[in-house]
Amino acid sequence: MMRRAALSLLVILIVGYAPTIEAVPSRQTLVLAAAPGLDIPRLQPDEIRSLFMGAPVVKQGVRLRPLLNESDPLLREVFLQKVMFVSWKHYQRRLVEEAFRQGWPLPETVSNPHRLVRALALEPGAITYMWQDVAQQSNVEVVQTLWSGPVD
Repeated sequence: MMRRAALSLLVILIVGYAPTIEAVPSRQTLVLAAAPGLDIPRLQPDEIRSLFMGAPVVKQGVRLRPLLNESDPLLREVFLQKVMFVSWKHYQRRLVEEAFRQGWPLPETVSNPHRLVRALALEPGAITYMWQDVAQQSNVEVVQTLWSGPVD
C-alpha cells in the first residue's frame, strides 16, 4: 500500500513538473472572394471598409455588392477585427446608422456556405470574405488576401 502511494505521488510530481505542451494555434488566411470571371483590381483597405459599410463601390464599371458571410463565427470575428477594426456590436450599429443617414442598402447576410457560393455566382458584382481553404474548395475566385495569421 505504501509502495502504491509512493508511486502515485511520483507520477503526480513528474506529470505536474513536466514541461507543458502548448497548443499551436492554427494559421488561417482570410481572402476577398468573388465569382470566377469578375475581373476587378485589388481594393484598397478603405474601399473594403466602405463597401462592407454599405457604401457604393464601383470598380471597372461594376458596382460591387457585399455579402456578409455568417457561416462561421470565428471568420466574422476575424474579419471585423482585422479588416473593419470594429466589434460586432459596433459594426451593426454603424451599418444601420449609415443606411439611414446615407440611404445605402444594408449588405445581404448569408449564413449557409453553399448559398453564399451560389449568390456569388448569380449576383453580378457580389463579393464576400472567406477562409482561403474554403475558397479553394469552392468555385470562387480569390480577389485578394485580406489577412493571414494564427487563430485560436
